[in-house]
Amino acid sequence: MKAKIVILSSILLLLCGSCRKDRVVHNYKGSYTITGKVIDQITGKGIGQALVGVIEKDKNSFYGYTGKTVVSLRTDAEGNFSLTFNANTEDNNYELLASAWYYFEMKQGGDKISFTKNGKRTQNVTLLPVGFVTFHIKGNKGGNEIASSFGGGGGLSFFIGIDTTITTYKSPFNDVKFKYHVYYNTADSINNYERMVHLPPPPPHDTVYHLIEF
Repeated sequence: MKAKIVILSSILLLLCGSCRKDRVVHNYKGSYTITGKVIDQITGKGIGQALVGVIEKDKNSFYGYTGKTVVSLRTDAEGNFSLTFNANTEDNNYELLASAWYYFEMKQGGDKISFTKNGKRTQNVTLLPVGFVTFHIKGNKGGNEIASSFGGGGGLSFFIGIDTTITTYKSPFNDVKFKYHVYYNTADSINNYERMVHLPPPPPHDTVYHLIEF
């Protein structure tokens, strides 16, 4: 009976030792490896040739300090990556960042990295694909100025002429709202048209065309 207890205790000690290697530590120094995958938020598939890297930020740095890149690389065709770097968490914070063509950039700050005793962890990154909307504003009666302000990722733009296009990126999760002003000049008067266009979300990686005529 005592032999069984000793064997069981040994197994539990081995298991606990293994668990301790994976626990998060707050003062890590030395080489560290992060493996993971950059993933499309909608399809769940890996994003090939995405740029992924680790940013180091001094804990005592001033607000707005962007830090420095300590390691970066491109993902493989399936979106996989493995990053190895030297870390000193007593003095610095570390963040995992990723970017890819036709995907929204990660918010400032990225994904914070926590460190484990065994010197490695798996950490995936998810990116939201971009959709596009092209607005074609066309005047059939003349005029010389169009001013358009489009909400949710736009601004105020002025275009000289009566026939112009605006292409802007949009989230495939959100409806598109487009507010525009048309200043239609004639010899007798200046007419101001103000209208709002509502469209469904654009498909990811695709462009929706919308014609506005006045």
